[in-house]
Amino acid sequence: MKLVPAIAFCLALAACGHGGNGPSPQPLPPAPAPPPVTPVVDPVQPAPLPEPSPPPTTPVAAPVAPPLPVVPPAQPVADPRPPATPFQPSAPVPAADASVAVSATIDDVVRLGPNGGVLIGSPGHWDVGQGSLAVQGVLRTNGFISIDANPQGTPSYKNDTWLGVTGPDNAYTTIEAVGYSGDQGTYPGIQLVTFGCIKANICAVPNNRVIGTYSFNAYNNQGDNTDSALLSRTTEDQTPTHNGADLEGWYTPNGSTAFTLGFALSFNGNGGVTIGNPSGGDISPGSLNVQGPYYSNGIKGVSCGGVNPATMEVVNGIVVHC
Repeated sequence: MKLVPAIAFCLALAACGHGGNGPSPQPLPPAPAPPPVTPVVDPVQPAPLPEPSPPPTTPVAAPVAPPLPVVPPAQPVADPRPPATPFQPSAPVPAADASVAVSATIDDVVRLGPNGGVLIGSPGHWDVGQGSLAVQGVLRTNGFISIDANPQGTPSYKNDTWLGVTGPDNAYTTIEAVGYSGDQGTYPGIQLVTFGCIKANICAVPNNRVIGTYSFNAYNNQGDNTDSALLSRTTEDQTPTHNGADLEGWYTPNGSTAFTLGFALSFNGNGGVTIGNPSGGDISPGSLNVQGPYYSNGIKGVSCGGVNPATMEVVNGIVVHC
């Protein structure tokens, strides 16, 4: 059953005064207010976070280069050469005495050979000429031994020289050591041995004592000062467990007579190499300490301290600009 049109019709009649005998219709109550609309937050988009405050700015100090290490100054090195001894001409050798028999027997051991030489025992090489000496055993002397192939007007040796060799004019004068070894276990050599005291009271060698030297002398019409040398010096007192020693190279520069240290290996006993006489000396094993600047193929290097390596300029392994 549809009632809506009938109700609407009755309402219309009441509004027009056709209410009949019944009571007048009451006005309708007001429509209720709609509920407030609650905004819905999008669950996908998070609420914006508050902007963080920037941290306080702390001023950064400029880097300070560390101070360079202080090295001790170079110590003067004493001249290791002995004092010079002027040359003196040798006395001429007298002519052979014609009265001496060409061949004679002095005793059962010493004989005069047919060529004028002296034979002691039965040496492997016989008489090689007048004035020669052939010895079968050990030749030992308490005095000076001179091997002189050019005695006329040649200089004599110093008083403390015990073995001298002089060659003839325009010839090589050579001291040669020849060895034979089938297993390479032995080899020839020249050994220089030094004791710390006289023979009657042998003792160990103390520190800073020259052990031996190979010296080179060029005659200068005045004396026989050493011009250059290779020598070894003790770097500590010698004991059965402490045998420190260095190796030094000495030279004389042009226009000078000053005997100058050129290089040294383990000069202070620390195992480093020094060129000249630099401050700090021999620093550590494998170190290189030079007195002057570094050069590479004529390019001079510079020293940089406390500088960023990225700003350095290097040429042939040498820093040329800091």
